[in-house]
Amino acid sequence: MLILVSVLGREVQKAPTPAKKVGPHTGLQEGDTVEFKEKWVEAAMYDIAAFANTRGGTVHLGVNKAGHAVEGCDVSDQAQQDIATKVANVLGLIADIRVRQYDDIPTLEITVRKSARPIQLRGAYYYRSGSTTISAKDEDWGRLVLAQLGLAWDGLPADADVEEDIDAERVRAFVRSARGRERPRISDQVRDTDPVELILGNLGLLKEDRPTNAALLVFGREPQKRCRAARISIAYFRSLNDFDPYPDLGGTVFEQIDGALRIIEQVYPARVTFDRNEAEDVVRRTQRRETPSFPILAVKEAVTNAVVHRDYTRVGAEVQIRMYPDRLVIMNPGGLMPGLTIEQLREDPHRSEKRNPLIAEVCFMDYWVERYGTGTTRMIQQCQAAGLPEPEFRADPDGFSVTFRRDALTPDLLQRKGLNERQVRAVLHVKEHGQITSSTYQELTGVSRRTATNDLGELSDRGLLRKIGGRGRGTHYVLAEHSAG
Repeated sequence: MLILVSVLGREVQKAPTPAKKVGPHTGLQEGDTVEFKEKWVEAAMYDIAAFANTRGGTVHLGVNKAGHAVEGCDVSDQAQQDIATKVANVLGLIADIRVRQYDDIPTLEITVRKSARPIQLRGAYYYRSGSTTISAKDEDWGRLVLAQLGLAWDGLPADADVEEDIDAERVRAFVRSARGRERPRISDQVRDTDPVELILGNLGLLKEDRPTNAALLVFGREPQKRCRAARISIAYFRSLNDFDPYPDLGGTVFEQIDGALRIIEQVYPARVTFDRNEAEDVVRRTQRRETPSFPILAVKEAVTNAVVHRDYTRVGAEVQIRMYPDRLVIMNPGGLMPGLTIEQLREDPHRSEKRNPLIAEVCFMDYWVERYGTGTTRMIQQCQAAGLPEPEFRADPDGFSVTFRRDALTPDLLQRKGLNERQVRAVLHVKEHGQITSSTYQELTGVSRRTATNDLGELSDRGLLRKIGGRGRGTHYVLAEHSAG
């Protein structure tokens, strides 16, 4: 097909640009070690620098964003030489460049390893987070240097003294607690009667005869004296502009976690109900039952993870807990570790990589956390078992959050339970108005009385609604106690 174009008032014929041939899928997807580009562009240098600053990776030339090979990429020896020279001269890196064929379409793979030193490009440093290349902010620079040196912030020696800054009784109490577990995770070499320096050394919490940052946060007398950001800010929000802040929670990581859980339990008290049975004894006939607003173990896991896995190099950033009438949000300043995605958090188990390995190990020894990539899946399972929506995980380069919702009767969750659109409307009506009758259901949905009876009966059988009355005008349906939220 020819295209007519106007040139100085004259129409001339111009052949259309031929479409690039799209080949087979490469079997790859963009991520923390993979980048696709259809041809060489200068922007690829930023990706190469980011790979070298993170975990290493490969830029695939001749591949579109969907992961399919496309024709048109220059894979000649001269092109390879030009790229290798530019990478070496500008970044000081050696790139492994290879041609890879997908059917009859050639592509080029440019691979660099993780660098032993931070790589700078045009006055800035870059790193990889998922499929995004990000320019390092000033506060990111320290983390980048530590990563290049294979170090973690919590393992660095602190400007502190064991005798002055470490609480000996906290150390010994921890050892007793960890050793008293049914299945101790602490080494037999660690004993509470040993000198504190020996205990810290056996726990890996001494560096150059000084307590590490981890030692200060788990056993320090005044942890915030050395790390002001090591705290939890917590508040209850009735609305955006109407909220009650609580005093910031400081102390050791264990004291922060315990303090946060106490406040959460106060704000969201358990709902008390009474189960009735056919026992003759009046005391046994009415049994008291307490149902937490949120699964306690799931909330404990989320709070502990926020404190343990946060980024302590972020000056002025603390863990935040925001409590709302309908939800609980736990946020920590520290995105997911490179290569880990939200989708992987739902896999059981998933890769477990720690930003603060020493803090995590101490918490693991005393059963505050696990270390096998099962924490987030356990949160999901516990919410499901309680009939509540699954926790919502969100991540960006600057932070990670978990949201727990109190309402088990959201439209999305009701649909996932297999309810039809009419039944969803009925449940939402009861939530708003307190009850529903067959005639109201018919008016809402336009169905016959028989269909209304069947639909409402199914909701009652499934334990979502409870029928009040037998037959006649007084019969209506209310929310079942366990689904009332």
